[in-house]
Amino acid sequence: MALGCLGQMSAQSPKPTAEANRLESFDGPPEADDRRPPPIGFAKGVYTLGGPRGEVFFSSDARTWRTVPTGTERKIKSVQFDGERWVVANWGKEIALSAEGKTWSSFFASAAGEPGATVWHGKYWTRQTILGVPSGFVRGRYDGMKDERLVDWDGQLTVNDAPLTVWSSGDRLHLLLESGRGLTSDNGEYWQIASSFPTGDTEAVYFAEGNNRAVTLVVTAGRRKLPDPVVLSVAEENAFPRLVDVPFKHVHGLAFGLGRFVALAATTSNGDRMLYESRDGLEWRQVATFDRVPVGLVYGPAGFVVNLHGSKLAIYRPTAWPEERMAPPAPTPIPDFRFTDLSGRMGRYEEGELRAKGVRAANGEVAARVDMAFLMTEAKWAYSNPWRAELWFKAGIEAGVASAGRGYAQLLAQWKPETSHAELADLYRKSAEKGDKTAVEWLALTLEEGRNHDRTEIERWRDVALAADPQFAARWAKREVLDANTEAAFAGDYAAIEQVLPILVDGDILAPEWDSALILADFAAQAGRHEPAAYLARLYQNKYDFIRAKSVFAKADYQRLVDRGAAAGFKPLFGQRLENMMGGRFGYAQDERRALALARQLADTGDADGMFMVAMILAGSRGEQKDEAAAKEWMRKAATAGNAQAQSWAKQQDASKPAAP
Repeated sequence: MALGCLGQMSAQSPKPTAEANRLESFDGPPEADDRRPPPIGFAKGVYTLGGPRGEVFFSSDARTWRTVPTGTERKIKSVQFDGERWVVANWGKEIALSAEGKTWSSFFASAAGEPGATVWHGKYWTRQTILGVPSGFVRGRYDGMKDERLVDWDGQLTVNDAPLTVWSSGDRLHLLLESGRGLTSDNGEYWQIASSFPTGDTEAVYFAEGNNRAVTLVVTAGRRKLPDPVVLSVAEENAFPRLVDVPFKHVHGLAFGLGRFVALAATTSNGDRMLYESRDGLEWRQVATFDRVPVGLVYGPAGFVVNLHGSKLAIYRPTAWPEERMAPPAPTPIPDFRFTDLSGRMGRYEEGELRAKGVRAANGEVAARVDMAFLMTEAKWAYSNPWRAELWFKAGIEAGVASAGRGYAQLLAQWKPETSHAELADLYRKSAEKGDKTAVEWLALTLEEGRNHDRTEIERWRDVALAADPQFAARWAKREVLDANTEAAFAGDYAAIEQVLPILVDGDILAPEWDSALILADFAAQAGRHEPAAYLARLYQNKYDFIRAKSVFAKADYQRLVDRGAAAGFKPLFGQRLENMMGGRFGYAQDERRALALARQLADTGDADGMFMVAMILAGSRGEQKDEAAAKEWMRKAATAGNAQAQSWAKQQDASKPAAP
């Protein structure tokens, strides 16, 4: 469902009557907690309540309850259903799981039952981490420590502001950020901007859908001089929701049923909690009050059920209003994209040209939308928006835009790496058949014999690429080198490793394969050759931010390459290790004293490079090791011993001396 803003209601809500708004109160489960009960829930056709000793109460009519122990033995904090299993969280930070609601397995989770936690698509999502835990594949201990075997699943969401809360509705996951941005996702991978509004400190979010619209109540703590609740009413249109003024200030529940939205709310923080109802989420009227403090509100077969302090329940079952599809107004479109800072160099674009292309894209020009989809995929001059990029690439493919298939393949490779090679190849073919040069070259360089492709197809694309771009010959030569030497390289042949390793990581004819390059560097080191390790270490330092985000090449791998080479006396890696110890970089603890001691050990053997390193440490130290006079002395020793860099320094020093009179 896409979100949209509401206009005025199409018809006035029927006025409440005494009969329609009859409220019944009765006892709840006798074993229920009467001091601080958890909110009542409804899922899989039954009402639910959590008990004080780890039990869960189930009822189909909210009157007759059956008790089911979960084995957790701690007071239940929340009861939810994720579409496949019941998920119960207690105050002891345990989560208990059950497919049928009878037998339970439990594990420790530090975010169990916290505000803003929800179960969705078989994963436990929290506002603290925006991580879903695959609940079917975890084990845990009960000693209060996080289990190392707990597997986190990353929703691939990167935001600069903190998440306030996350909740699910139907088949969508919703996220509210501290900045006031609201995001929604139907898969946990691609996120769409769904709202923008001031929030303050969020305490809770309530969400309900009906009558062709969704109502969201965001309850804030009010410490930032904002209204206590922010109420959003939205229609099924691609639009931002609008803020709505309501006659209450504190919300404790929201549900839809019998043709109306019903909110459990109060006008003041300590005032009586009442029920309000609305057909459209815009106009609300009070329909009931309670003589006890209500806790939660849900709608099910028995009606709107509220649980109260003192093990009491209340049911509100008014006369049903017919559900109707309310006519939405003209929507306010969600921004398709947002430009980043355009003050720098724009490459093939001028700023005015790019903004004009953005206008054409917003107005529906398919070719311009495909171009903008590339920028959103790459987060280049536009903020990353893979959800929107996917829609526009698909539209481009349908419209016959040559580059659209290739762009969609690039997006899938980045955001859905589980996509099969065959599916990516088919998308590239769609572009190649329409003359897209980049797609042609990808097919020539990336297709593999025996992987649903034959040599004839590879050579066909090679010939097309050579005819379109004579410079492609150099890239094809790399492919030939790779094909001829890969097997020997992974068998440990050093000459083949020298040929293959740079091609694996330069990103020219294939995506960098850092893991394979690390394997080859290890093979070379076993043979006493550390040049490949030094090559990878330099790349890691120069492209640290990119490599860290895109590969399995971690700091531990970098340190292994450097430390092993340094221990073997390989000078380039020995020097890199000292530099890292001096600066405290790439996982090394800063230790100038230790760095100087290691350099002195080498220098004391008469090694010119060791002398040069001592000089550089003494000159560059920011601490007690700094000694410029000693640094110059060691630099001259290094020059005399034959270090080329020191000799160059000495020549500059001599040239700068004033001539003798």
